[in-house]
Amino acid sequence: MEISPFAQARETALSDQHVGTLAISRRGFLALLATLPISGYAVQSQATQRIGLEEPWLSVDAVQKQLFADSVNWVSAEQLNALEYLQQKMQRPLANQEDYVFLQKGVGWLNDFARSQHNAVFVELPASHKAMLLQRIAQSQAGENWLAMLVDNLIEALLSDPVYGGNPNGIGWKAMGQTPGYPLPQAPERYFELGYQRRQRDYQQRITQTTKG
Repeated sequence: MEISPFAQARETALSDQHVGTLAISRRGFLALLATLPISGYAVQSQATQRIGLEEPWLSVDAVQKQLFADSVNWVSAEQLNALEYLQQKMQRPLANQEDYVFLQKGVGWLNDFARSQHNAVFVELPASHKAMLLQRIAQSQAGENWLAMLVDNLIEALLSDPVYGGNPNGIGWKAMGQTPGYPLPQAPERYFELGYQRRQRDYQQRITQTTKG
């Protein structure tokens, strides 16, 4: 396995000692994307593709594994459960459906571009071609926005509490040298559940007041 250039982000992350959090620039991660070698970095093979996945998740999984590939000094997307984290996030109560639509559109753009360049969809390409395509996509505003959304969610999977589906056993915290705050959230006290419950309670109160009136 090669040394991941994304591990450099750990050295440049800004630590806020007052609240014990790390501020990571997604633009910094996208800048690192441009430094990916065209060959010899990500050793993702066809054998590691997940069985049973359908689009858009098949392509999203491949992109995540290209961005956070197996390396000697960095956690991989697979180790972080990054795909499961994103899938669960998209299915949460009151999730932004526009994000899912944009995710789907981005996968369509990615595979159209892959076909135009290599006559194959993204997941079928060798790692060197995948890296080149992502570099090209990042040069457009729409492509940068799409990759930024994926990077945002990779960072969330890296640093969020395991109760949200990523970062199993705190593997991301360990990679970043991060100590989590306590107490840790537990279901059904995750932030999106609390917000959903509050909205449901307010809605029921309004219905009750309207009925009484």
